[in-house]
Amino acid sequence: MIEPLGIDINRPLARCRRAIDRCNGIIGKLLDFAGNGELHVTPVQLDAWLGGMLGQLTKPDEISLDQRFDAGCAIVSIDEGRLSRAIINVVENAVEALAESPESVDRRITISTHASDAAEIVITDHGRGMTEDVLSRIFEPLFSTRAFGAGLGLPTAKRIMDQHGGELTVLSAPGAGTSVVLRLPIVTPNRGQVAA
Repeated sequence: MIEPLGIDINRPLARCRRAIDRCNGIIGKLLDFAGNGELHVTPVQLDAWLGGMLGQLTKPDEISLDQRFDAGCAIVSIDEGRLSRAIINVVENAVEALAESPESVDRRITISTHASDAAEIVITDHGRGMTEDVLSRIFEPLFSTRAFGAGLGLPTAKRIMDQHGGELTVLSAPGAGTSVVLRLPIVTPNRGQVAA
């Protein structure tokens, strides 16, 4: 029988596990970004769908989600899995922004909806915000300000919104937090078609 050498391998193994998890995360994001398959859309009431989707979201305990839904009965035609991915990417960015902000910052992410000529989902954090230089590059694949960031979250979310005939815009300023607006066409109730 071989005697133990007195070497503690738990810390190196834990580092290896974290590195593998990061690599798996990056590979998953690359696959999401590369996904160009056909959308499988169904009409859903935005507020009800979003409430159910956010109910399954995991986040750190110290961060709260403030939900303010005001899209009424707006119906949107979406690929539920892909739109979920876009929203999760934006929420994950907001969580990371709050984690990197001073402790005095409000640790709340507000998710609101509105509907007029289009349905909007607005995701707002009170983190450190972005400079104009960073803001001008956020949709570049692989651009990230984080040491272990893949730089694919927002480009993937924008691509998903484009596939839905929608838009994704970002409003941010240093020290003022960030708001991401996801706009979706509203389904015309009497014809079941997406409004132009």
